Amino acid sequence: MRHVALVALVAFLVAAACSSNVVVADRAIGDDASAQASAVGSETPTPFDAVPTEAPDPTPLATQPPDPTQPPDPTQPPAPTSTPQPEGPCGVGPLPLPAPDRPIYDASLTIDPLNRTLVGEMTVDFGPDLPIEELILRLWPNGPRPADGGAELSITWAELPSGPVEPELLTPTLARIALAQVLEPGDRITLSMGFELVVPIELRSRLSGRDDYMRLGTVLPILPWEPGVGWATDPATSLFAEAVLSPVADWSVAIKVPDDYDVLASGVDDGTGRWRVEAARDFAISIGRFRTVEAVAMAPEPVVVTVGVHETIDDDAQAYLDKVVDSLEQFSQRFGQYPWPSLTFAVTPNLRGGIEFPTHIMQGQNTIGRTTSHEVGHMFFYSLVGNNQGSDPWLDEGITSYAEFTYEGTVPNSYAIAPEGVGQATRPMTFWEGRGTAYYSSVYSQTGFALQNLGPQADVDCALARFVSQNAHGIARPEDFVAAFEPTFPDVVERLAALGVVIGG
Repeated sequence: MRHVALVALVAFLVAAACSSNVVVADRAIGDDASAQASAVGSETPTPFDAVPTEAPDPTPLATQPPDPTQPPDPTQPPAPTSTPQPEGPCGVGPLPLPAPDRPIYDASLTIDPLNRTLVGEMTVDFGPDLPIEELILRLWPNGPRPADGGAELSITWAELPSGPVEPELLTPTLARIALAQVLEPGDRITLSMGFELVVPIELRSRLSGRDDYMRLGTVLPILPWEPGVGWATDPATSLFAEAVLSPVADWSVAIKVPDDYDVLASGVDDGTGRWRVEAARDFAISIGRFRTVEAVAMAPEPVVVTVGVHETIDDDAQAYLDKVVDSLEQFSQRFGQYPWPSLTFAVTPNLRGGIEFPTHIMQGQNTIGRTTSHEVGHMFFYSLVGNNQGSDPWLDEGITSYAEFTYEGTVPNSYAIAPEGVGQATRPMTFWEGRGTAYYSSVYSQTGFALQNLGPQADVDCALARFVSQNAHGIARPEDFVAAFEPTFPDVVERLAALGVVIGG
């Protein structure tokens, strides 16, 4: 099994002191090691040329879019660190450290691309901050769109310290496990389970596979806990979008694939095929035969960036790498530190646009334009500052669109908002069911343009840096956004309402 790993990490860190964009590897891996990428076709600058996060297909407004083995022991939580944190922009101070009592996932996965299957075992160690009588798991591959394409995630067995348990399937994406007694704040419990996943054939989604690649996004059963609030049970969406909420957690995931496949995933491969990442709210994997390039970005601490382009795609891996590094560095200067040591990026077949996950990005062919800066922006708005994507999609998609627009030089109000979406930017995903053609322009563009029109970019950037500093590693709500903006824009609620972003209405 060949895993894409860090190359000469010590050399990276030394080189980083001299240059913020040092290419340290340009490796051709896969069966055809001599294949070279050709130039990437440019994207037309329309509001719908980039579908950043399983968003609706990018089409003009007038056009309808096409539519019981012993489980491993859980990893121990990391010890608190006293390493100084980099100061944030605009004097907002360093990022807070993630909660030390965050969940811990430890999983072993066996993946068969030829049969498009995944078989896994996992333990999750969890402690709530409110009393609970049940555990809730989200089975996101069973959502409407992937399920219609043939995806199916099933829990094959589950066990608590008290013994075996039988999960109750409340909806296709919601499973409930009753606890024998109330679990109080400060107490922890370990759930062990086995699961199996069937991946759809060639679905334009976070879940897709054929014999030479697989995209595996949000495939592990995950705890949708919002600290201070409780379980998030928002319905799944049928759009090219998501309704995910999850707290940051530590992940240790052993990934076994056939020998002639490469792996890019969240976090860092420890050299044995086990990928580890701390304080990440999700985990994702891309499998295939990739041509890879690597560099160090300073964001502001060193970040090893790895870009892999699937062997069947002629896109230029170096061009993607240059843009990922440049946008990551710019956004870290504007919004705050990117706190993880790595970022992996995979270009795979049959995907239009991109999909973000903490420390891992999936994109399709010819998406080097606005899609790339959008997905890198999500490393700050969704990955670092989380939100409930079901109830408040504007808090990640809209803010990230502002980051994208300002990076790309998109002129405010340069294209129209769908009439049925004017003034509806902050609506939940349930509102957009049946209004898919209006979703992108109404949530992404309307919010992004409103932030551009709110005031000078330097002032908006500083307010967003405050938003990141105050909510990093947490789950932000609209009132947190207002609290971060009011010191700079005291009438932010009224001004944004006039621009179509109605908060609290």
